[in-house]
Amino acid sequence: MTLEEKLGQMNQLNYNPPAETILEQVRREEIGSLLNVDAKDVNLLQRTATKESRLEIPLIFARA
Repeated sequence: MTLEEKLGQMNQLNYNPPAETILEQVRREEIGSLLNVDAKDVNLLQRTATKESRLEIPLIFARA
């Protein structure tokens, strides 16, 4: 894991659709967790994190 990837895993963002920009950040492993994600988007985001990113690390989700 590179330093940039380690720092990305520490990033927590508030989810703001549209998801395309967030999906790109997830693919580049720039996000480690997301807040307030709609249930319909959780599967898409998690699948992207675990199948389309280099390290395949799952995301953490929370509702605030």
